[in-house]
Amino acid sequence: MKVIQSGLRNKKGITLQCECCGCVYMIENKKDWKIHIINSIKGNKYIEYYINCPDCGESYYIGVDCNEYNRKEEGNLLSKFRPIFDREDWEERYKLNIEEVL
Repeated sequence: MKVIQSGLRNKKGITLQCECCGCVYMIENKKDWKIHIINSIKGNKYIEYYINCPDCGESYYIGVDCNEYNRKEEGNLLSKFRPIFDREDWEERYKLNIEEVL
């Protein structure tokens, strides 16, 4: 998937394009994610975000919330999907809390 529009300045959803079939997909809210829980070396739990293409079913790894990881692990995690995690409405509209999914 590649980000077509992250919607940083407006309240539109996150628009992605599948690199396999070329379809365009919009993430509207936190219910659109596929997730996996991981543990860090420091013992913190994080949510890895995935998206499955609605047309071809290809699974794409979006990543861990860079801001949360960098704050807790004191690291510098980079992601090509960073604009998604930097949205003004990320916390409220898209981010899943670890307590919600355990």
